[in-house]
Amino acid sequence: MEKLKIALIGVHGCGKSTTGRALAKILGAKYIELEVIDEVTRLNLDPFYMELLFLSNFTYRYIVEYFSNARVIFSAHPIMTIAYSEYWVGRNNIISYIASNISVILPKLDYLIYLKPSNINTIIERILKRGRDIAQIEADKDYLKYIIDRLDQIVKEYGHILAKHVITIDACLELEERINKILSEIKRKEIKD
Repeated sequence: MEKLKIALIGVHGCGKSTTGRALAKILGAKYIELEVIDEVTRLNLDPFYMELLFLSNFTYRYIVEYFSNARVIFSAHPIMTIAYSEYWVGRNNIISYIASNISVILPKLDYLIYLKPSNINTIIERILKRGRDIAQIEADKDYLKYIIDRLDQIVKEYGHILAKHVITIDACLELEERINKILSEIKRKEIKD
């Protein structure tokens, strides 16, 4: 595991940043926060341009950090832009098309960790607790269900193209339990390889 590349994906409030920081500390990796939602929402842009900024930032930072650090844990992956752009801009939009095409040619991860919530109400509580300006939008149940369903499809369709291994963990578990399950899965998969 000298060169370790991991990305976490999941809906807002699933614990990507918290999990990523904890994993980076344990694994001696550099944690890379790709999320720029606070900066982008302050610009008050049309959803198309917001999603375009997310995709371009995610992709740029992914490439730079992937090649400049031996051990990296990303808080997101450009592929997530598909789900979000489809919600905000509409299905089959140019941003989701670009995201799907860019994502499959990016250098492959060792692990794609999908933090999938078993209880949407837990995610809503976490989102509201953070107190972001857009918390009410992020905490909308229909919005969250759409993103979760779409991420499920994306992981099934693209997971093994994006990474050597895909690990799905319940995002509603407490942090320590999430970390232990992830580390256990990584260890199990390293032994198999």
